[in-house]
Amino acid sequence: MQANIIATLNLALGLVLKSHVIDFLSNLSGTLQNLWWLVCVVLITTIYIIRVVFFRKKTHMVTKNTITELKRNKKYIPNLFVELNEGKETLRYFIYGTKWKKRIIEEFNNIYDNTYGDILKQAVKKDDRCFHMKKRIKLAEMLELLKRKREIHDSLRTRKYDFTEEYSESQALFEISCYPYIETLSRLVGYTKSAMSRYLILTGSAGNGKTNLLCSISELLIALNEAVVFVTAREIDDSIEEYILEHLEMPSIFKNHWKLYWKIENLLLLLQRKHFYIVIDAVNESEKETFSEELASFVNEMLEHTRFKVIVSCRNEYYEVRFRENLVGKVKTPAFELDIKNGKYSEAALDRIIDVYRKLFNFTGNISEAVKTVLCEQLLLLRIFFETNVNSKKDVLTICKHEIFKEYIKNVGKQISIDTDKVLRSIAKIMINTNQFDGVKVSDLVSSSLNVDSVKRTIDESILISKKIVVNKGTIAEIEHEMIYFVFDELRDYILAREILISNSDANGVVESKAVIRQILKLQTSGSSAFEGTLHYSYVFFRDSENSCKELCSSLLDLVRIPDDRNPHSYFGMQHRVAFQNLGLRIILTSGLKLTDFEKDYIRDCLTKDPYEDGGIVFDVMLKGTIYGGVYDLDTYLDILFGIHDTNRMLAAFKTMNVCNSLDRYYLPKNLEDIHKKLSEKNNFAALQVQQIAELFLIYFKLTDPNEQYLFEKYFCNLPNHKNVCRKMLDRIKESSRRGKADEE
Repeated sequence: MQANIIATLNLALGLVLKSHVIDFLSNLSGTLQNLWWLVCVVLITTIYIIRVVFFRKKTHMVTKNTITELKRNKKYIPNLFVELNEGKETLRYFIYGTKWKKRIIEEFNNIYDNTYGDILKQAVKKDDRCFHMKKRIKLAEMLELLKRKREIHDSLRTRKYDFTEEYSESQALFEISCYPYIETLSRLVGYTKSAMSRYLILTGSAGNGKTNLLCSISELLIALNEAVVFVTAREIDDSIEEYILEHLEMPSIFKNHWKLYWKIENLLLLLQRKHFYIVIDAVNESEKETFSEELASFVNEMLEHTRFKVIVSCRNEYYEVRFRENLVGKVKTPAFELDIKNGKYSEAALDRIIDVYRKLFNFTGNISEAVKTVLCEQLLLLRIFFETNVNSKKDVLTICKHEIFKEYIKNVGKQISIDTDKVLRSIAKIMINTNQFDGVKVSDLVSSSLNVDSVKRTIDESILISKKIVVNKGTIAEIEHEMIYFVFDELRDYILAREILISNSDANGVVESKAVIRQILKLQTSGSSAFEGTLHYSYVFFRDSENSCKELCSSLLDLVRIPDDRNPHSYFGMQHRVAFQNLGLRIILTSGLKLTDFEKDYIRDCLTKDPYEDGGIVFDVMLKGTIYGGVYDLDTYLDILFGIHDTNRMLAAFKTMNVCNSLDRYYLPKNLEDIHKKLSEKNNFAALQVQQIAELFLIYFKLTDPNEQYLFEKYFCNLPNHKNVCRKMLDRIKESSRRGKADEE
């Protein structure tokens, strides 16, 4: 019995011990399993953190690679970027956000810290809006205040605001209405909207600096140690997200769990008080038909993260037609649309641009001021000039645009291994046949057996041609067409003139001149935008050819000759003369060719019939040639002037020199003294020409200011050769008058 009890107890004890062992082993297994999962979580988290830590460096690498490629293609020239408008400053507010809020506050408060501000405060006393922003004001409140203030000033201009009684008819308010408050407030509204935004759409026309601006901004973001990915839409073949993740060299695990990755990245950026900027340039260059919809979806996904910001750029022509509906209408986050417009460059900016181009294209020759003036009127021409003269040491004293265009087209063809001349001539031929000069349909190019790939490469690798979208919206014929057009209108006209001349030539290259004139006359009667330029380059061809024909050139000039019965214009509106109104004069005096006798006769005819329209500009051209060098000078001007043979008409033409002009801020003839002094130091012959003009002026006219007249006379009348020069001018006047009387008889 006792033995049974002991056996039973041993069995029970064994079972208990076995149970404890099993429980221990089970608990150990569970602990190890939990530890394994913990290790995995820690490992994955560590990898994520490591990737996030190096994320900024990766984004900088992608951006730098893109910028380097754009530099290589010369689509981005860092030192060339010049701020012409508020574009870059507005983008700075997009970057700095609330950090720059105080700048807006300070400027707003300052514009009313004056007498005008005090008057306005009294005049709109019943308006509950203040004229002073507090430092702690929120951006949204700032925007509303700025808009309200702009409304008040709009009302002030239209006199629709209910001002306090004492100011209802105030002259002071009328003066304030002319003060640039609205312009300043509109600019501050733009800054505020930009500072509030996380999504910005940058638009602009072809070649006005969108890519340069975004490159400059991306470099600023790198300098600020912000995460920024800058890519071009043309390179994106797959989904936008996959493209970016691929270029960031993300492992598959991150690509598969990209939503979690972006969330972790957003959290860390929040802790670091940093942002992630995604910049996509030239969305219109994407070849994907669905890119607009994909881009809108991508922007929505990215902007779900509060520390993410997106900038996209697009050409104006494509934006309204193809992208705006999706990028604005289908994106949940409000877009700030910034249209950068072309601005006017200052002299200092132009000098800087020329210096940058000199270094970039290794141009070591001298450029006359007259040539600089022509080049700087059109910056695309400036770029073409330097690309054509790369590694050149020659001095450029005169400029012939047609020679530059010819050389540039040839050079582009060599660089991209394409017959660009054939491509451009094919486009010109379609334009002429269809009488449409703003662009040609891609479908028309295909049907003309032109290699479309050649067209595409010409677009991508040069600034010769580009693409745009044309839509007949709201009509029964609503349809979208992709058009190819010339970026530079003057280059288009050169190509058109070239095609007209070649297509009307025989096997020996002899041009059928009458056929050419008929085609140009057709352009004129149809009111074509290409008429002026085509006439210009056709004239230059005949004028510069070995068989230069006076009759033919005169026939072309006759198409734009001033009619005998036209009433002359007046001085009114001529105080800021810049460009020729008379096309014939423009053709002759911008061709860069020395004047022939029949061209001088044409100029005399214009100055006789209407001296006021372009008489001042003719003088400007001749004076520039005298001061800066070139094919024209004041001796040529005097030759033209005295060839009129009618004293009254000669004086009417000469008097146009006295109109205020744009030549280096000179006011003539008052500044002839300064010009003469400068020229006397380096060019006695040129100085003599200026003196002759001054002596002729002293013979016939006086300055309105007696003191200035005294100083003017004192300087020129005391020159050693004054009497001889004065006598020479009097003799030429007499001779001109004598010939005029002889002609009458």
